[in-house]
Amino acid sequence: MSKLYRILLVEDLPSDAYFVQRELKKNLGAFEFMVADNKEDFLNCLNSFHPDIILSDYSLPGFDWSLALKITRAQSPETPFLIVSSSTNPVIVNACLDAGITGFISKDNLNQLASAILQALEKTSDQLGQDSWM
Repeated sequence: MSKLYRILLVEDLPSDAYFVQRELKKNLGAFEFMVADNKEDFLNCLNSFHPDIILSDYSLPGFDWSLALKITRAQSPETPFLIVSSSTNPVIVNACLDAGITGFISKDNLNQLASAILQALEKTSDQLGQDSWM
């Protein structure tokens, strides 16, 4: 039996949330999926849903990836955090990576999303396993 992944998407466009979910259904297998489009919903989802991974758009009205990342790191520092954005500007990508995100996927390349999620979860699992031995 495969693992049931809990995925939280921070996204304000229902069409983009649909495309992300559709891509994951094709390539990831079993998962639970929640969408937050503002800070309040994000906090509620983070505290009640306990996601295995967070996917976030780069910017939303009144809320953005950097605030979502800060909240995540404060409440659940081990949770992988990927940006899923239509922006591919290298300056933006590098700034996000420098800030501590786990990875960056372009919305134009959603076919890479499932493998990025699995890699991030495996890396986190490996790190948690190593930490328990220290």
